[in-house]
Amino acid sequence: MPTFGESIKKRSGKKIAIKGYFLDISGSGKVFLLSKNPMATCFFCGAAGPETIIEVAFKEKPTFRTDQVITVEGILQLNDSNAERCNYILDQATGTLVK
Repeated sequence: MPTFGESIKKRSGKKIAIKGYFLDISGSGKVFLLSKNPMATCFFCGAAGPETIIEVAFKEKPTFRTDQVITVEGILQLNDSNAERCNYILDQATGTLVK
């Protein structure tokens, strides 16, 4: 389980914006991630660590495609107890495509 530093703890429960690669890892539009890396080298498919992804719970189902670069805004939640979910979770999220 993760240990979070003080700087990230200060952002917990607050609205943040972050840019990365959109991933629909379920393939069915049910589980979305934002990743530092594209799908081929993301945490699940490559050699990156869990600190490089954030689970995203969108307000509305997004229309983005895997590997599109997007900016997502939402409420940051830190997860240090549920191994079924990511360490970082962005709730009530909205996203925009980076052009």
